[in-house]
Amino acid sequence: MEKYKICPACGEREAPDMVFCTACSADLSRVPVTDEAQEEARKKREAEAARAAAAKKEEEQKEKRAEEIAKENGGEVPKGRPVRVCPSCKRKNRLTARICQGCGTFIGDLAPVENIPSFRLVSHDGGYFIPVRGGEPLTVGRGAVGWAQMKNAKYVGREHARVYIKMQRLWIESLGSAKTYVGGKLISAPTALTVGDEIGLAVDRPDSPYADGAVFLRVEAMEE
Repeated sequence: MEKYKICPACGEREAPDMVFCTACSADLSRVPVTDEAQEEARKKREAEAARAAAAKKEEEQKEKRAEEIAKENGGEVPKGRPVRVCPSCKRKNRLTARICQGCGTFIGDLAPVENIPSFRLVSHDGGYFIPVRGGEPLTVGRGAVGWAQMKNAKYVGREHARVYIKMQRLWIESLGSAKTYVGGKLISAPTALTVGDEIGLAVDRPDSPYADGAVFLRVEAMEE
């Protein structure tokens, strides 16, 4: 396989023994000799790094937009009161509790943690609900969480929307080209939800002629 040097200044290919570039006279004495396979591998690494950087930038932009929306809606919500979470049944107990109110386990020596609220997305007919707790984001759709109940909703995407808890609030964002509505309005960025909000996956309102192929959910607080 042919060996060569690539001029770092103008990109010209030169013979392995060249000290100066014939096109721009740049110094090639420290430029490593390469070949087609090495060059393709280098380009592949650079392309992967560029994609990773672009993905990171996109996530940072989403994060920034989410923070802007939070400020528009009144700023960050104060953190909840500390609680003691039972290691046996996961019940949240008040800070002064020494015995879990759920299962009786002694919790007096547990360090308190921030009380992150929990929510649930209740279907329009009340037939099922999807719990949303702190931790990793939850993806809902015909091929994700809720698939069994949404499998006949032909307009809903397999991975339609992502929901997560941040700054003591529940947030939702559409994935890909999926359409998600909050209160009948199409959202285009991560959106903070409040208890009572109506969410439409694929269609804006339950009285739409296309409602049979969509999913409608209502935000409720969940006591644990």
